[in-house]
Amino acid sequence: MFNPDLFLDTFVALFAVLNPLLAVSVFLSLTADESPGERQRVAAIASITTAAALCVAALIGDRILSLFGVQVPAFQVAGGIILLAIALGMLKSGFASENTEQQIAPGAARPPRDIAVYPLAIPLIAGPGSFVTTIVMSSRVSSFGDFLALSAGIVANALVLWLSLAFAVQFARIVGQTVVSIGTPLLAILLAAIAVELVFTGIDTHVLRLVSVLER
Repeated sequence: MFNPDLFLDTFVALFAVLNPLLAVSVFLSLTADESPGERQRVAAIASITTAAALCVAALIGDRILSLFGVQVPAFQVAGGIILLAIALGMLKSGFASENTEQQIAPGAARPPRDIAVYPLAIPLIAGPGSFVTTIVMSSRVSSFGDFLALSAGIVANALVLWLSLAFAVQFARIVGQTVVSIGTPLLAILLAAIAVELVFTGIDTHVLRLVSVLER
């Protein structure tokens, strides 16, 4: 059965990490010399690549944890700490993406190759924070309906991302830098709250396991 709570949690968490508001500025910087048609192509490929990569992470996330012998509560705590660090970085300096240090600034030399998959989709849009968030959410999957909800949350974010990039020029003209400057701290605070909740959930689950073991 479809899990609406998991869908909503996945959508909100990934939306905060992917940050379509500032992904637009990265996209415009990287495609400054491209034609409108080429920008549309890059936007579509980048969005599809982001969705595909995160869906793969959702599918094999639990297997990765099992392979390294990592328990879900421990990963939730570690993932929450990483997301909290990303949120604090966004609040401090305003990331243009979760990997802003890799952003190509306006006027910089553009790479001669196709930039839709690399570096735009990965790692500028879908970076470590996105993958950590997806794998943490995948730890809540216990049925096909849960996986469907998780995948739907990823695809919904990819659609929002595609719309943001496809209409990036118009979007940037309408909202301006002021909205981006206001929106980023709000997303950062939301992401920080999600991160803290993940840490507390991981700690609570681990403590409950220890208590159950001691009671035996």
